[in-house]
Amino acid sequence: MELFIKSLSMKGFSKHKQEAVYEFKRNNEVWGENEEGKSTIGDAIAWGFLNSDLNGVERSISHLKNLSSKYTIVKINYSIDDKEYELIRKSGYANDNGLFVDGTKTTTEKLLAEQFNCDKDLFLCLLNPNYFFSFTPKKSREFLNKYFKKIPKSEIMKEFSDYEIEILTKEKFNFNNPNISLAEKRDDISELEKDLIYTDGMIDSIDLSSIDNSTEKLKDETKLEKQINKLKSAIESILSRNLHTDISINEDEDVNEKKKLEIEIARTEAEKFIDTDQEKLNKLTSEYKNIRNEYKNVPIEKPMLENINILQNNVINLKNQYKELGNKINKINKNKTQCPKCGFLFLSTNEQILNELLNSLETIKNNGLTANHQLEEAINNNEKQKKKYIQEVNEYRKLKENEGKQISKQICHLQQITIKKEKAFQNNKNNKLAQLRNQIMLLDTKISAKEQAKAKEIKKIKEQNQNKTIELKNKLAQLEMELNQIQKYNNQIMLNQKLAKENKDKIARLKKKKEDTNNRICSLKLTIDIIKRFISAKVKLQSSFIKKHLNKAEIIFEKISKTSGEVKDVFEIHYEDKHLNMLSNSTRIRTGIEIRNMLSAISNLNLPMLIDNAESITHFDRPNCQLFQLIVKKDQPLSIISA
Repeated sequence: MELFIKSLSMKGFSKHKQEAVYEFKRNNEVWGENEEGKSTIGDAIAWGFLNSDLNGVERSISHLKNLSSKYTIVKINYSIDDKEYELIRKSGYANDNGLFVDGTKTTTEKLLAEQFNCDKDLFLCLLNPNYFFSFTPKKSREFLNKYFKKIPKSEIMKEFSDYEIEILTKEKFNFNNPNISLAEKRDDISELEKDLIYTDGMIDSIDLSSIDNSTEKLKDETKLEKQINKLKSAIESILSRNLHTDISINEDEDVNEKKKLEIEIARTEAEKFIDTDQEKLNKLTSEYKNIRNEYKNVPIEKPMLENINILQNNVINLKNQYKELGNKINKINKNKTQCPKCGFLFLSTNEQILNELLNSLETIKNNGLTANHQLEEAINNNEKQKKKYIQEVNEYRKLKENEGKQISKQICHLQQITIKKEKAFQNNKNNKLAQLRNQIMLLDTKISAKEQAKAKEIKKIKEQNQNKTIELKNKLAQLEMELNQIQKYNNQIMLNQKLAKENKDKIARLKKKKEDTNNRICSLKLTIDIIKRFISAKVKLQSSFIKKHLNKAEIIFEKISKTSGEVKDVFEIHYEDKHLNMLSNSTRIRTGIEIRNMLSAISNLNLPMLIDNAESITHFDRPNCQLFQLIVKKDQPLSIISA
């Protein structure tokens, strides 16, 4: 894609207060003395497209403006692949400030994205070759890496065998960052070499004497163990006899007699008084309770009294009707009208209606008298029935009260007889228990005397057994001491034999571990050699890609350390083997042009190029693009030669 600027109209810029219009062709030379406004033309183009100057400064354009001008405006007519556009950018106006393309307002970011498919940095690098040199090394690397073609892994791996590729895959090689894998493998070797030193130290620290002296024989323990067990059995037998030597005399006849008496006492104490009249007493008590219940709950049916509430309500209703109708008649009698001619008083209401009301009043009166008579008769009947019921209940209760008194006398008589019988039973029981307890006291005296005699005999036997036990325990302690010494000796022999076996096994394991470690170190060293070759191949391919687009200039991204083989990230620009910082101004311009042409080629974006101080270079790699050369000439006013 190629951008071609056909004309530029600018106003309000430094050295361009009034509107200036320039027509451009493919090759344009801008001549003039210093401070005549040559660079301002380039800044105006940059400001029109990017809202910044040629150096990318966009925060303010005060350094570009003419201080005596209020407005700043740029109009650029350009084409992209023969399609024409008009661009206008304004500043300082009350309205309509900003960027317009073909009359439509837009933004710098949208313009770059839609028409050029690039960012501001790439646009300025192509327009101004010196702009790239303003980047830091880090930004330069990141900027170029965006546009450089990535070296495919498959391209690098062409130089390696299947076996070597298999090793890298097995070792989880980081193809994107081989330095990480290289550092990791070196760290692994360092750790393994430390393990080797530790393993050798472990082997040297093992006591080999235990292995050499592992043929000593064990001593026999069984003979002493049998003798010890025999003595222990004898001691346990004596202790058992002592334990079962009891001073009690359980089989003595006095003891047996005492047990019988104690059983008789328990039986006697358990005896209880039995009342022969209890059944009769219970029967009388039950009869007394029944009589009391009959006294409380009289079995006489209550009379069915007539409900006088209905009669009372009827009387009240008739009285209310009589009163209401009487009031109505009185009201009619009061409303009489006097004849204006004769003065006769006559009723204003129909006299027939009044008579009907009077008849109704008489009927209500008669009904009321009848209802009142019925009410009084009902009240008298209810009172008679109540009195009769109360008299019958009182007579019945009097009868039951007399029956209850007779039964109560019989109960009291039987209870007095029972108390006398129970007292006699308890006296006989106490006398019998006293006799039995006296007999037991006599037997206890006899039993105690027998037990004291037997205790003396047992004490003598226990003293004899104790002396025998002490003698046997002394022999046992001597034999156990001998057995303990033999066991210590045998344990030490077995411990030495076990330690010798463990040490043999440990040495075998350590030697196997040492062998595995050495094999792993060899494998890692082989991997490191393959990684170094991978890094070298990657650097060569990257350099080849860059050199393909450059002539005398050289860009160095990575250097391989001669000592470690690692790739170090650098960013250096050389021209004919000279570092950028050592170049003259003219050579620096040629270097910038080569880098600019490389960016144009790899981005497929052909923008105009502006060369400042073009008078300092006599020849350079001329690109196939629209060219602006700014040339200083003494005492020369600003002029443009286009061809």
